[in-house]
Amino acid sequence: EVVPDQKEFENLLLIHRMWKADQNPNSIADQLNAKKIKPRVAKKWNRNSVVLIIDRFKQGLITLKGAKYELR
Repeated sequence: EVVPDQKEFENLLLIHRMWKADQNPNSIADQLNAKKIKPRVAKKWNRNSVVLIIDRFKQGLITLKGAKYELR
């Protein structure tokens, strides 16, 4: 069973909102870094990490439901 991390969920929501607002991955990474939002593993956000998350949204591997997210 996947137990979501609330902080990570908030980051996913933010990335999802920015992506749906037609922001490109470079812009999203820059804004996350400017807000000092830490990624899970790396020292800072980069285009590739944002693209991987967006790809998972597109493929339905991450779905947002209410106050939870699911990994499929």
